[in-house]
Amino acid sequence: MKRGFTLIELLAVILILGIIAVIAIPTVSKLLENSREGAAKDSAYNYIRALESTIMTKQTSNNLDYSGIYTVENNKIIGNGIELNVNSKGNKPEEFINYFKLDNGEIIDAKFKLNNYYISYNNKDICLSKEKYCDTEGIISWDFDYKGKEEEFTIPETGTYKIETWGAQGGYEYNEFYGGYGGYSRGEIELTENQKLHINVGGMGKNVRMLEKTTVDGGYNGGGIAKSNLNFVTESYYSSGGGATHIATSTGLLSQLESVKNNILIVAAGGGGGGVFHSDPKQGGYGGSAGGFIGSDGTQNHDHIVGTGGTQLESGSKNTERSGNFGRGGRSNLTQGGSGGGGGFFGGGGTFDAAGGGGGSSYIGNTSLTNKSMYCYNCQESNVTDTKTVSTDCVNKKPVMNCAKQENGFARITLLTRN
Repeated sequence: MKRGFTLIELLAVILILGIIAVIAIPTVSKLLENSREGAAKDSAYNYIRALESTIMTKQTSNNLDYSGIYTVENNKIIGNGIELNVNSKGNKPEEFINYFKLDNGEIIDAKFKLNNYYISYNNKDICLSKEKYCDTEGIISWDFDYKGKEEEFTIPETGTYKIETWGAQGGYEYNEFYGGYGGYSRGEIELTENQKLHINVGGMGKNVRMLEKTTVDGGYNGGGIAKSNLNFVTESYYSSGGGATHIATSTGLLSQLESVKNNILIVAAGGGGGGVFHSDPKQGGYGGSAGGFIGSDGTQNHDHIVGTGGTQLESGSKNTERSGNFGRGGRSNLTQGGSGGGGGFFGGGGTFDAAGGGGGSSYIGNTSLTNKSMYCYNCQESNVTDTKTVSTDCVNKKPVMNCAKQENGFARITLLTRN
């Protein structure tokens, strides 16, 4: 006679099957999700390649450089005077929410929705999410590196933008007497389609050996001049000031805009140049870093005269031959020589002999700016809205938000929301 399962045996089987299901279902679900993510990434890469191929085919046939900003509407590439159908065999985006940037034949930034995933593409890397784009800071950003000349930027559409500037570092030869660091300024502003902005990115200061008995220009956009006027056969150096970085609605270097200050949107100042006399121990000082509302003074460890920082109302080392000016750092002493001050809204002062030049002042006082602030290295702080300044010990060669800047300056414009 056959015996059936007992109740206890049946319960045991059900329990085992339940345990297996608890273990297996999430694993299978994860495998399926990974497969869907992999397929979405492949489709995204294929579509990016199709966009690049479409534009490069046009570029090759016309022998023109089509680097620039584009958007996609109804599977058509639009921008820079061209409108091209995208030759894509795979899945196409359900929406293309922003512009994409093409540089030297490669797309470097794009965002779109594909296979129900939010795709964020940046420099060949893809980040995807079911909920939102990985980069939620803004729709797209435009970067401006140091070029030693002004750049013009046309606002592509009306909206709220964040503008950021980093000033340039003052020149130096020895690390213990470094050039003052450039400042960082940021703010938000409403801008309209086809509005023109003018961007001048500051250049790092330069060095001159005392033995050379010559002058060296300051960094681009207002760095103060350094001069050597001594005949010492030593490895001793003076350095010029770093230039400011500014964005304005008027064209011209910062020093040329004093009569149209209302057209200056934002300024990040440059640092003062460092100076050193190669004795034992070394005599000299490091440059004053760019400030927010007031630039830092240079330093010295001997009987030399430093440059003082610029303010919102006047230049550093005022009423001396080493005084800065609006938009320009002060030069060194003409007879003895010395280092230059940093450029800025008002420039820092130059030095007498081997001491550090003063840092320039930054600027966020334009009434169109909101959510604005300035950051600077170990500097004086302010809580007033139009001069809000935060001291930081963050310093980086790259343009990092809320950090002081080493080497050349930088600027960035980010579209936050469309109006």
